[in-house]
Order: sequence, then C-alpha cells, then structure tokens
Amino acid sequence: MKLTFRIFTALISCFLLFACNGSKEDNTFREEFSVSDGLGIYQDGKPVLTFLKNKHQYYCNPSEGILRIIDNEGTRDVTVKLDGMPSSSGKVRGVVSGNMGIAGFSFSELGILKIDSRTVWLWSDKDKVGFILPAAGLQTTKAN
Repeated sequence: MKLTFRIFTALISCFLLFACNGSKEDNTFREEFSVSDGLGIYQDGKPVLTFLKNKHQYYCNPSEGILRIIDNEGTRDVTVKLDGMPSSSGKVRGVVSGNMGIAGFSFSELGILKIDSRTVWLWSDKDKVGFILPAAGLQTTKAN
C-alpha cells in the first residue's frame, strides 16, 4: 500500500511538473511577441511574414473583419478573416489565407495583448499566433 501511494505521488508530481513547463513555454512565446515591433504575422513568437512599407500595402475593413497585406504589384496577398473585431475582453476566431509564401491556418481566442496610438498587438495564447498591425481603422478597444 505504501509503495502504491509513493508511485502515485511520484506520478502526480511528474504530471504537475510537465504541466507547469508547458505554461512557461506559452508565456515565452507571448513575451517574445509582445516585445516585437515589426508589423506582420507571428507564430510561436517568431515572424512568419513581415510587413515592409516599401513592398506592401495594408488594407483593413473592420465591418467585414478583413485584414489584408498586399504586395505593391497586387499579385500576392495574405488575408486575415476575423469573425469580429477583437478586444482585450472579447476574443475572436479567424483564418489566414493567401499566396505570399506562408501556409494558411486558423486560430481562435485572439484578443488584444497591447495597443498604443499607432499599433495593435493581437495574440492567441491557445494557438500561439499573433499579428502586429497598424491600429488605424481597426476600431479596437482596450478594456480598463
């Protein structure tokens, strides 16, 4: 009986240690993303598409939930389709698609991580996906 209890206790300890390490990794991705300042799309805290002002244009249609990065020739784009506009108190789902060299993907629980007068950082802890975008036109609100 004592041996069974010790084994059970050891297994629970290992499980809790593993669970805590996963959470630390999640925080690391969010922290890496939150200190980034390059406009673009991020996965696991790293940029997968960087917005370059001399090569790209940015389009935002909040009423349709569409955010788009287009090359200057208009031949390649990445579209982010949201099911609503995110806020720090409300999370949204969405899909990324396009032909600019990144694979399409979906995400959920996207909300505002931080916002300033020019830029908004949108992040999903669940999917470890983020977007750093111009704040103009997004009509987002940061809850107090």
